[in-house]
Amino acid sequence: MEWHRLEPDVIAFLQPIAKDRLPFRLSIINSTLSHIIPQIRDGPSLLDYVVRCKPINDLMLLKTKNFSGAHISKHKKTILTFVDEWEKSYNRYVDDLVKQELKLQAHQTISPKLAIASIFTCTFCGQLSTGQFLKSHFCERSSAAIIEQYSMTTPGKKMLMDACLTFKEGEFWMPRPQGLPTHFKSLACRLVSIVSEYGLNPIEATTEEMDRASVRLQCATCKMQSVLSQTMNWREAIAHAAEFHTEPDSVVRWTHVRREGLYPLD
Repeated sequence: MEWHRLEPDVIAFLQPIAKDRLPFRLSIINSTLSHIIPQIRDGPSLLDYVVRCKPINDLMLLKTKNFSGAHISKHKKTILTFVDEWEKSYNRYVDDLVKQELKLQAHQTISPKLAIASIFTCTFCGQLSTGQFLKSHFCERSSAAIIEQYSMTTPGKKMLMDACLTFKEGEFWMPRPQGLPTHFKSLACRLVSIVSEYGLNPIEATTEEMDRASVRLQCATCKMQSVLSQTMNWREAIAHAAEFHTEPDSVVRWTHVRREGLYPLD
């Protein structure tokens, strides 16, 4: 059932019981989902399930006083399919960030295992994150991010959003709808020069290969002697570039230092 058809029933059903029954029902849904999907912390948000997953939609309207986890568990297969589709959506979201940065065509593919596709920065707080941890980044799971996404909400969605945020504030992640600005930026272009300094092909080098390489870099762009003398692995180098060379068109020059006997990065 599409949301615009479901919403009047949601409002009619939830308004009389929202204060008493809704938190209880959300608690059972959340607890049962955490058993069905152990990695729920990095998966769809509770609001995602309530608004977008049909079995949970239906259960929000179920007229029973004996609501339990059994009502949810019998839909396990459908819920797991929903999670799988959500993960695919998330992967496309991350892939698009890299393509936008490298100005690639939509049909071109970039493996998430590549070093150039592995690191992003949050435009809210400036923190760096690898792709696998974007979905658990605080700025994307904060109440502010959720409220912004539903800023043009309808009464039914607002009721559910308020209930979910009150119940489990700060633990959500949802891909941005098309047209809204993303809070993440890929650092692929800057990583291309770093990977090249390692003597590897940027469109082939994986994060594992970079971590194994016996190379350290020095920033040749910085003027301070204390920085010039620092040697950095590739992860430290991209963090340095993101913190100290923030101008959009700035080009960071590197010199590489090959050091035998270096231990691979953990």
